[in-house]
Amino acid sequence: MKILIITTSFPGDKEVEIGGKFVYNEGLAYSQNGADVTVLTPHYKGSLKHKQINENYRVVRFPYFWPHKYQSLVNNQVPIYGNTSLLKLINFPFFVFSFLFYVLKYAKHSNIIHCNWTPTVLFALPARIFFKIPISLTARGSDIRLLPNWLNRWIFGKVNAAIDCYGPQPWNLELKRNFPSNYVKLPLISENIDQRNIPEDLPDTQHFHKSDFKILFLGRIDSVKLDTFQLPLFELIQATKILLEKNIKVFVCCIGGGDSKLMSKLNNLVRENKLTEHIKLLGFRKDPARYFRFFNVGIGGIAFNTVSQEFAMNHTLQIHVNSKENKDTPWENEKNCYFVEPGSAQKLSETLMTVYSQKTKNQEITNNAYNMMSQYVMSPKEGGKHYINAFSELINKNKIQTDEREY
Repeated sequence: MKILIITTSFPGDKEVEIGGKFVYNEGLAYSQNGADVTVLTPHYKGSLKHKQINENYRVVRFPYFWPHKYQSLVNNQVPIYGNTSLLKLINFPFFVFSFLFYVLKYAKHSNIIHCNWTPTVLFALPARIFFKIPISLTARGSDIRLLPNWLNRWIFGKVNAAIDCYGPQPWNLELKRNFPSNYVKLPLISENIDQRNIPEDLPDTQHFHKSDFKILFLGRIDSVKLDTFQLPLFELIQATKILLEKNIKVFVCCIGGGDSKLMSKLNNLVRENKLTEHIKLLGFRKDPARYFRFFNVGIGGIAFNTVSQEFAMNHTLQIHVNSKENKDTPWENEKNCYFVEPGSAQKLSETLMTVYSQKTKNQEITNNAYNMMSQYVMSPKEGGKHYINAFSELINKNKIQTDEREY
């Protein structure tokens, strides 16, 4: 089976480069189960145009503007839907033409196209028309927020299958209600990370080693995460001060890049509260799971997003915000996580005090989270089998339908 994955985001080689790690894991899952996988994604300055990941798995980064140094839509530092500029607007029509050209070039040698984010389906549809290739789609969230409902509804109606992999959470249920399609239930794919060695950027902090309560905040720092999803990052700064006043030796590490204004505001707040020795902002890290085992609790998960998956599957205790995104999900306070009320540093400090005082119970809560998440998340090797079986059915069904129409 030859699978073409098309995506606007894919991990780069450098530590500071963002990218769809979940796309990488899915491609890895397919290749580990016998499929030949090609990822097609936009080129950006400094990246290789072709990279062989393993014998059956490669990434092709297509150019879309000449000279290449003026390509500006993708830079693997911010999302493709970030700030606009005149150069980006000039780039756009060339990007569209190049994306269409390269999808057609690689699709004619493929059995199925797997699209990530709904806009990429628009580039895959010509291949379906010309080469009769089936299309599967995984929506990722930002596409649902940013595109008009009517357009997303039309796109969902044009694919052969939409991947239902987000488990029992309100966002997923609403997605299926609002955008009818042929939904195929499949597991999320997540990979455990070898965490034996302490990351190099932690030992240089003396207070990290002396602290007896270590907190990790993980996630992109932007208005969507902080305002829409109410992740308590700024509240965590004040809560840290409260814990220190109670003589608890606490250390907070924040992993995640994001909006420069918010990052500056966050740094200023840390300095104003004289917390620079107790709070470290690491910025984006490509493999944050390497840090997990060195912390007592993690914050940043939202329902079944990548952060909550990785925390749970790597046995990291986590705090969730008691918000609508986490309600009516399998998350339960003091059973498989801790809930905190949003918008209050005092409430957060009280929740952290509870976590700190229940060290024996925390292991039970962590184990319960792992067991719960294991129902929806699989390793690439295990989960890839389910995707390959589903794709085989789609390919066979599409072939029968195509033969019937031609007959």
